[in-house]
Amino acid sequence: RLLIKRQDKLVYDKWTKWRNFGWAYLTESEVVDRLLSISDELRIAYFYYQEILQAFHDKEADTFFKLVRTMPNSVPKELHHIKKAFITYESGIRLALELPYSNAKIENLHTHIKALKRVAYG
Repeated sequence: RLLIKRQDKLVYDKWTKWRNFGWAYLTESEVVDRLLSISDELRIAYFYYQEILQAFHDKEADTFFKLVRTMPNSVPKELHHIKKAFITYESGIRLALELPYSNAKIENLHTHIKALKRVAYG
């Protein structure tokens, strides 16, 4: 869970006990650092994922697809399958990143209608 969390959202000033590390008091960023020190392949994939995640969060479509297209060979092969999917659906992803539209209001209305039906019909 911590490895897929955005790097700038990791808590670095609250110590908690971690069962996987012998109940040591560690921050989230220390746990991630320890995990990344285990494997070079994991470290490379993590930092590449963080770059892509940052570009997606900032809604920078050009940067996002530049990172996807120039995926280094040192990145694990599992991420190369994702590359194919991103390139296949590039036009839709690009529109979602560039346009300010969202279907959140429609989904909210749909959820309310379903809840009303459920209450009305028992």
